[in-house]
Amino acid sequence: MTRRLRSLVRFRPIATLAAASLWAASALAAPPTPGASPHDPARSPYRPDFAPSVIPASNQQGAGSLQIVVVAVENHGLVKGASSLSVRLFLSTTPQPSGSAIGAKTSSDVPMPGETSHVGLSPTVPAGTAPGAYYLCGVVSSGAREISDANNVDCVPLTVTSAAARATAREGLSRATPRPAATPLRRSP
Repeated sequence: MTRRLRSLVRFRPIATLAAASLWAASALAAPPTPGASPHDPARSPYRPDFAPSVIPASNQQGAGSLQIVVVAVENHGLVKGASSLSVRLFLSTTPQPSGSAIGAKTSSDVPMPGETSHVGLSPTVPAGTAPGAYYLCGVVSSGAREISDANNVDCVPLTVTSAAARATAREGLSRATPRPAATPLRRSP
């Protein structure tokens, strides 16, 4: 063994011990809860932390129509911690979920720490929804205790259009798209 390598091997346990003591000091630095042990699972950093990202196929949606939405769920935690995820979608006038869910799905594809899983949904905007600006909010829950529940919601802007506006837009698009003219074939001599 070289001299440099021997010195690294000799001091490695000390560096590991120092890192472990720093982690323990930071983990115990939080003010203790009365009657709670320092090994309380409620204070453990070894929990999952699921964060959704709502990805709609379009930012415009007609009332009464169906849209494909993918919710990417990333695990920011240190463990998998759950056997399934529940993803619900809400249509709201504020960037917070409200009312009843317009789509829901349970998935067994739970991401490992640092990874992302994708859940596909096909929600329908209720037919009586007035045209205007809304938010499409995705909420993820696992039933497991997470590091933070503050990041379990993601909302994206969505414009709801009327059925008449959609028909006019489709008709205008079909008129505006010219058909290619036929080109006569020429034979070379």
